[in-house]
Amino acid sequence: MKRLIALLPCLSFFICTQLPAQSPIFQSYTIQDGLVANSVRRFFQDSKGFIWIATWEGLSRYDGYRFTNFTTDNGLSHNLVNDLFEDNGKIYVALNNGTIDVIQNDHVEKVFSIPDNNFNGGVNRFLQLPNGKTLITTDRSGFFEYENGKFSKPVQEKPDWGCCGEIIGYNDNLFIGIADKLLSVFTRDYRRILRWTSQSGIIHLYQDREKRTWICTYKGIRLLSPLTQQSKSVGFLPLPAQFNIPQLNNAFVYDLFEDEAGNFWIATSKCLIKILPDGNHVVYNESNGFPSSFYNSDPNIFQDREKNIWIGLRRGVLKRSLQSEAEYIYKNNKRDLYSDIHDVTWWKNDELLLSTLSGIDAAHRQSGSIKRISRFSPQMACSFIQGSKPLLVYNNERMYCLDERTGRLLLISRFQLPLYGHVSCSDSSGNSFIALNDGVCLVSGKKLYTNRTLPDQIAALVADNDHYLWIGTFSEGLYRVHYAIEKDSLVFSCQDFTHLIGAKSIRKLFRDSKGNIWVGTRYSGAFCLMSKKDGYIVQHFNRNNGLLSDFIHAFAEAGNGDIWVGSIDGIDKLVKEKEGYRFFNFSNVSNIYGFSNKILREKNTGKNEWWLLLKSGSLVKFTDNGLEHLQPAPVFITVALFSKQANKAYLSGKDTVIKIKPNENKVQFAFTAPSYINEKQILYSYRMLGATDTGWSKPQNMHEVLFASLRPGNYTFQVRTLGWNGQFGTPAVFSFIISPPFWMTWWFVLLCIFFLATIILTVFRYRFNQLLHVQKVRNRIAADLHDEIGSALTNINILSTLSQENIGEPTGATRFLYKISEEATSSSQALDDIIWGVNINNDTLDETLARMRRYGYELLDNYHIQCHMDFGAPTGVSIEMEKRRDVYLVYKEILNNILKHAAASEVWISARVRNNQFHLTVKDNGKGFDPDMVTHRNGIKSMKARIGRWKGVLNITSGESGSTLCISVPMVK
Repeated sequence: MKRLIALLPCLSFFICTQLPAQSPIFQSYTIQDGLVANSVRRFFQDSKGFIWIATWEGLSRYDGYRFTNFTTDNGLSHNLVNDLFEDNGKIYVALNNGTIDVIQNDHVEKVFSIPDNNFNGGVNRFLQLPNGKTLITTDRSGFFEYENGKFSKPVQEKPDWGCCGEIIGYNDNLFIGIADKLLSVFTRDYRRILRWTSQSGIIHLYQDREKRTWICTYKGIRLLSPLTQQSKSVGFLPLPAQFNIPQLNNAFVYDLFEDEAGNFWIATSKCLIKILPDGNHVVYNESNGFPSSFYNSDPNIFQDREKNIWIGLRRGVLKRSLQSEAEYIYKNNKRDLYSDIHDVTWWKNDELLLSTLSGIDAAHRQSGSIKRISRFSPQMACSFIQGSKPLLVYNNERMYCLDERTGRLLLISRFQLPLYGHVSCSDSSGNSFIALNDGVCLVSGKKLYTNRTLPDQIAALVADNDHYLWIGTFSEGLYRVHYAIEKDSLVFSCQDFTHLIGAKSIRKLFRDSKGNIWVGTRYSGAFCLMSKKDGYIVQHFNRNNGLLSDFIHAFAEAGNGDIWVGSIDGIDKLVKEKEGYRFFNFSNVSNIYGFSNKILREKNTGKNEWWLLLKSGSLVKFTDNGLEHLQPAPVFITVALFSKQANKAYLSGKDTVIKIKPNENKVQFAFTAPSYINEKQILYSYRMLGATDTGWSKPQNMHEVLFASLRPGNYTFQVRTLGWNGQFGTPAVFSFIISPPFWMTWWFVLLCIFFLATIILTVFRYRFNQLLHVQKVRNRIAADLHDEIGSALTNINILSTLSQENIGEPTGATRFLYKISEEATSSSQALDDIIWGVNINNDTLDETLARMRRYGYELLDNYHIQCHMDFGAPTGVSIEMEKRRDVYLVYKEILNNILKHAAASEVWISARVRNNQFHLTVKDNGKGFDPDMVTHRNGIKSMKARIGRWKGVLNITSGESGSTLCISVPMVK
């Protein structure tokens, strides 16, 4: 008898070298996946759950989605990383150049360096002590301690000796450290009390849960004898019996680790060994798909909080998820025993029967041995009738009974027609039913009864508790049959129940412990028929509400009432709840995919272990660890990257609120949940509060999301995971504010309102001033008309009356008429000045000078005064109405004064525009006057007032040779 490693109690398996990529025993991570380097030295899991991987070429942090790498290129002091520990959210990194770096929020900072090291030794290991301190070992500088962010060197026996590369706390009083071939025992005050040199070298120290100390060497493993401070030497104990394995004999053992289940994992230079608590073991090597050689001198087997096993190699990382572990039996290249397994069943409670093309084999779980029960020729797989006692086996035209005492197949009968496939069942009376190509046969004892009245080929059979046989056909639907044997014939009373499910293509029938009938269909998923007094209540399960596939081919029931559903794509579990069932896609957790043909529960192990037969002929064993009740993994936002901030990423925090510029309104978030059971199946849902759509997204396996063209405002990004228990976890939150552009800010709005109000007020004041100005002009015109014309008309009226009274005296009348003529001429001239002053066509300096020229010539010529005028070329300059009126009136006043007082014979008048100033000079050759003499006249005062109104200047110079008046008026206000 050959031993079948695949069928040990914990069940080791022959794994095909062509192991399907979608269902590996170990998941691998290499530099191609983003790992900084393939040469792995150590693992560490921080408080958030992230896995830190130390290598010879840098440090990687794995968050379940991507690797974030730290090397000398982005701040790490050295690329060779020896160890890590965490304190207050900071990751302390021991480096081989004698320094310790700290990493927080992806920022690297050097915090410690061995004094006077000169790169002759590195920082090797961290050991966290019960008193809260952390012990630090080095190559050549002894021990250091860390506490509350400070490093110190305690007093020690030889502070500069070659201390140790690795150290463990042996008990409350002792440490054990190793350095190459030397093992040293230290007291808690760092005195070395024992030493032992191993000729085979020492690679690793490990203390298990029973406080036993193991030593890994180049020639196997050794178990240290108990030590005290009074021990005089180092001794060793015999290895436990389960460790007496040929693969451990003189093997290069570089790591030993005990997981939470009590399994020992031992890494050697040629294989990985798993020793189970019951003493059995599994060997993983090249023959079952493990790397042919994974030599690595660094101890690096690690178990995370989710009980996943991580193994560091020189060629990357391997991970084994013990929560959802599944192992496969495939064709073994050395024997074809397991090729094309067609059917499986339990026999005598401790043996597993395998039906293959070459016959039936019985595998004994306790001894691990197998034996060939029968060999069929030509090759033809047989089928087992589940539930039959004794176990019935049929093959083509023969029916056998498997004798439990002798293990032999006993021929019951040979049938006249071939039996069909693997469709069979048994009822509570011991009758067995087998589907034929064109009907059903009933086997009772050694007799065979047939019925061929059904309309289609049979795909599934199951018997219920009420002596009904349920029959599913390939294309004609579902039937319930009352059967009886009458006159050596099998008589059916058939009812068509197809209307209950509305599907005709049946592939599987199953009866659960409650008596419910489960129907698996080809195109419509699964149905549960629950019997009631007045009929059946039907529940429907398909892809639309959670199943992996609508092609259902297998059912099984767990002890708690959960229902396993096998489909063409894998297996689902319908988790029993108070009302109905909840979907749980077990394949998505365990990576078990394939056409499920049969599901069996492991017996008598006390574990919730199951066997799955795939249509491909593969047999899978998996453990149901109740992951459907696992709480959602915590989620973390790892990156918040805004546009135009390509080199700046913001990490999340509980109170993180940042302000972003208006033009940085595109943001990309990266998030992950550090869960490693099957990280590719973790589903995330997110939303953005403050955006147009604030609803949660559909859960899916994605780790990045981009929001573009966000409007200014307050935003809160939330992301959560959907747990295997069907519940959502607590969201991770990142809040930020996109500042509005300046034209949307409150101060800009107020400023605009202020400027608008100012403009309106200015326009209003301007308009008001214009109206006032018009009113002043009107008042002035009215005053001028009253003063100039009114008084003249009054004088004319008086003179006219006087002339009438003196009509009899021609001389007197003539004088009065002459006076009337003068007054009329003066009134006409005054009216002409008024009209000229208000006419906008005259608002130019050229028009003003023309009138001044005309007035001067007409006035001075009448009195035979020679006038010399020099007004220069036309200027084209505009002048305000009021200004030109005042300039013109001052000019008239000057000329009138010359006529009245100067007794001049010549007058020189000059007008120019220079530097935006109007200059007027009037000079005469009269008798002159004293400008400073105080008189009762207002002529000069009036002229100065008119010129001063426009910020002009009037200068008067007078003497015996005549007078000169100079006027300078700005042309712009």
